[in-house]
Amino acid sequence: MVPNQVEIVGAVGVERGTDYLRPWRLPPEDMELHHPRLVAAASGSSGVRLRFRTTACALGMDVEPVGQSERLDGLHPPYQLVINGRVQPVVLGPPHRSVVRFDGVEPAGTMNNVELWLPELAGVRLYDLGSLDGAQIEAPYPTGAPRWIVYGSSITHGLLGAPAQTWPAVAARRLRREVTNLGFAGECHLDPLVGQMIAERPAEFITLKLGINVHNWQSQRERAFRPAVHGLLATIRYRQPYTQITVVSPIHSPPREASTDTVIDLNGQSLFRASGDLTLEQMRDILAEVVHTRRRRGDTALHYIDGQELLGKDDTAHLLDGLHPDQAGLELMGERYAERAPA
Repeated sequence: MVPNQVEIVGAVGVERGTDYLRPWRLPPEDMELHHPRLVAAASGSSGVRLRFRTTACALGMDVEPVGQSERLDGLHPPYQLVINGRVQPVVLGPPHRSVVRFDGVEPAGTMNNVELWLPELAGVRLYDLGSLDGAQIEAPYPTGAPRWIVYGSSITHGLLGAPAQTWPAVAARRLRREVTNLGFAGECHLDPLVGQMIAERPAEFITLKLGINVHNWQSQRERAFRPAVHGLLATIRYRQPYTQITVVSPIHSPPREASTDTVIDLNGQSLFRASGDLTLEQMRDILAEVVHTRRRRGDTALHYIDGQELLGKDDTAHLLDGLHPDQAGLELMGERYAERAPA
């Protein structure tokens, strides 16, 4: 089993088998209450990392990738070390149970603070973790960092195979925050139970990056979107009256700015969805108005960032498909968020 000294960070809950641990980003006991697509997205380990200290020069992790999506079949899941705050190259593991090796841990022979970031898209069963050169695994020191929850879409979840370099991970290192990534690829639809889950997790900062999945899947129209945002904020505020909450609207996406139509790509096939009645421009107006109204009513710990400040019309070269940023774009988003985040 994974040593007790290893801390699992960024998970909402942990499924405990007879000989394995499996982190989840929804409460494992409540899966039957959620839509299957949300469960599939939450099975991915985005933002979940193993934290410990060691003098080891080489590590081995007995791990089995698991997922609820056929898109993961045969893929080699990425793992990534962060050592003393320095991001290391990605290590690709096999698509089956194996011992994944991490060689050349530096500086050699010294006590290093290590984070082992798990794959964004694949879930994992963790069977064991240890050094390959006889060194001890020791418990990490408490960081004392403020807790930060980020809720969003695939842009937040991460799709590019660099687990420690999603935009929330980049911003968290800059801001020295302890991030929990609740980016759910395709599934940020303001689900009431997700709002309740966020409300029940103590945090000093919460970021809600809203809108793009609602547009792409047209899960809400103008009549429902504004009340749903108010409802999400009210649910969180009831349990966390003083937490700093930041609402972030969609980043720039040229095909969707002034159009209610969308074309999405699913498993390599372009699918057209029937027209809704909200453009991204309208969504930004609604989100800004919701925040303005609630601030006027006394919620001065609520903030708004226009997503185009993170990635705007001058940054479209970073969009891979008119929607998702490339790795440089994600890093830019993280840096820009850190510059604008409330203290």
